[in-house]
Amino acid sequence: MVDFEERYGGLFYGMPGENGMDHGLEGEMEARETLYGWAFPAIVDGDWTWGVDVLEDGRVAMALSPPIPYQIINRSVEQRLESHALLAVVRSWPHRAFGLTVDTSEIPVIASDELPPVVPEATGPADLWWYDDETAVHLQLGSWWGDHDTWVLRCFAKRLEPLNKILAASRRAATGLPTMERDWCGLCGRRVRLEEICLWQPSAED
Repeated sequence: MVDFEERYGGLFYGMPGENGMDHGLEGEMEARETLYGWAFPAIVDGDWTWGVDVLEDGRVAMALSPPIPYQIINRSVEQRLESHALLAVVRSWPHRAFGLTVDTSEIPVIASDELPPVVPEATGPADLWWYDDETAVHLQLGSWWGDHDTWVLRCFAKRLEPLNKILAASRRAATGLPTMERDWCGLCGRRVRLEEICLWQPSAED
């Protein structure tokens, strides 16, 4: 707990179009026992507008309102920061998203042969990243309540032509998984039409 505060206390960064990510104990040394061991509240996730915990072993978990299960979302604070940093790099690129459904607590099996190289430092239990200088694929856990889990598969590219190729490759990579078109872009904060590609434009506040 003390090590976390010394290293990350006061760290704040904004994600364009979202609230910021705020790190620190705010003067309170509070710990509680969880399903995965002892944990302490340490981060306010501006995307979810909710607090997240850091476990004794360094993993990061989120406890939403009961009966939603306590969920491990990052394998470490460092992995969480790397994932957010990579998202900040690619989020202004043209992009498109799909939804995937799997059984509860399962991670979708993606055939990555046609995808960019995996990014291990940014990849964790709820964030999987593939990236090169031109394209990126991000698979993120979106919800873990109900009778199945929902994941969001986002494809990015600097230009439209590579985006069409990575979209096709991602669909092939997810063969066998139930997929659905999404009518809302969480990055742009707007509704999208069927098969619409988002051409995100930063606002004056971003």
